[in-house]
Amino acid sequence: MDLFDVSCYIGRWPVEQLAFDSAQGLLAEMDRLGIGRALVCHTMAWQNVPSVGNRLLMQEIAGQPRLEPCWVVMPGDEAGDVAALCAEMAAQSVRAVRLCPRDHVYPLTDWMAGDLLAALNERHYLVLLDVDQLVLPTGLFDVNPAGWREIAWLCQTYPGLSVVLTRVGYRALRVLLPLMRACPNLFLDLSYFATHQGVEEVIAQLGAGRLLFGTSQPLVDPAGARTRLAYAEATLLQQEMIAHLNLERLLDGVRGVRKQGVAPVMESPASPGEMADLAALAKVGRNLREAGIEIVDAHAHLGPYRNFYIPDNGADGMVRAMDRCGVAKTCLSSHIAIGPDWILGNRLTAEAVVAYPERLIGQAVASPHEPALIRGELARCFDELGMRAIKLHPDIHQYAIAGAGYLPAWEFAAERGCPVLVHTFHGSRYCDPPVFGPLAERYPHVPILLVHSGAQTAAFPGAIAVARAHENVYLDLSGSFITGPWIARMVREIGAERVIFSSDIPFIDLRYGLGRVLFAPLTSQEKILVLGGNIRRLLKV
Repeated sequence: MDLFDVSCYIGRWPVEQLAFDSAQGLLAEMDRLGIGRALVCHTMAWQNVPSVGNRLLMQEIAGQPRLEPCWVVMPGDEAGDVAALCAEMAAQSVRAVRLCPRDHVYPLTDWMAGDLLAALNERHYLVLLDVDQLVLPTGLFDVNPAGWREIAWLCQTYPGLSVVLTRVGYRALRVLLPLMRACPNLFLDLSYFATHQGVEEVIAQLGAGRLLFGTSQPLVDPAGARTRLAYAEATLLQQEMIAHLNLERLLDGVRGVRKQGVAPVMESPASPGEMADLAALAKVGRNLREAGIEIVDAHAHLGPYRNFYIPDNGADGMVRAMDRCGVAKTCLSSHIAIGPDWILGNRLTAEAVVAYPERLIGQAVASPHEPALIRGELARCFDELGMRAIKLHPDIHQYAIAGAGYLPAWEFAAERGCPVLVHTFHGSRYCDPPVFGPLAERYPHVPILLVHSGAQTAAFPGAIAVARAHENVYLDLSGSFITGPWIARMVREIGAERVIFSSDIPFIDLRYGLGRVLFAPLTSQEKILVLGGNIRRLLKV
């Protein structure tokens, strides 16, 4: 399958050292993942000014037919004579542009950007826009509705544009579906789109023509998009449309631009033999025992959630996704259990396990706000309902993990020797990874899984430090920001025996987390442990 990546970058980044920053580095990563072609922006055009970054881009990708330029443009001083800008782009075969209104600090309105947008609209340009350049955070994970209105305004006012939203997270589907129905020129890439069954839901409601393969690498781990497409519940034609046909059609529709030479089409997969073998087995949904691997997902949930739409969120949908990806077992707790009613939620978890006893393993939730009930509830969950681990969520409970309300759960875990999985988040006053050191010392025989390993990149070094200091602390790989290089660093610093794969399905698409491990630079033996060996040992499965 020919893969044409709609969103890539080269150039340095001010916050951290990325996996690569050059055209050669990008091409090497494309080769590893079996990606044939890519639209490329330069980070300097985003983080400095377009005129500087676009010039560097053209210099660095010169002579590379697999890399096609995507210029960053802005209205006002940088746009200058819009007709001259468009003529220059046409002369240099630029068929796609990117807008960065938040970081370049301008409103996306007619009085500011009308001349530029009208010129792009007349030529039917492809316009890329990171969703967070308009949908601004108003609080953790929330979005400002005004941002969605601006996207609708852009698409409806300039219907000649093909607008591609990039880096759309897993919480946006409730808004995206009606927005895309109202704006037929609005498209979505896969770079950050990790809604459980989100790809399948868009195909079912809007068709495969509205999705584009994109990775946003190296800012995002490209394995997520690669795996979501490879394991999609879609026809071969639908996969081909997403992989390259849709993007080719949109680019070919740009008027007045000389098309550059056609890049060679790569055979896929082009990844290393060990990786290709794992991916091929998983794609056909086989149990990986014949390869020495039984994938066990250590941390998942069940059911709908309040602030975003999750398609097909019941046990049936979970198991169908597991089958496609070759996951043998999944450990889970219901969303209701970590949310409004822990006791009812534990019963819902048990019902799912009863429906799929060979595939699902229950985790019992305990609420610190009813400590007197914890011991009895956990005893029922373990002795009558067959659960094997405890799940705590201090951020939702708004209660510190070391507080007295959780004490009965920790004591129960110490008596039973069962794992405790705890949601962690960087900077949280309830569950920042560094606060787990004293708990690990107090309960040395309780395996403690730091779910999400702090969730944000800034938290990972602290989570690694806690695990390095305490042998009963394990790092969980679910979350939006963990990447293959971070997984490799965790394995290198604390050992593969204490790094554990989990997906957070259906909160996040199973394929998102699984792909990052499958494509991570780990040995086969390390993958055997991370993908299931470690959690099976802790759960005594």
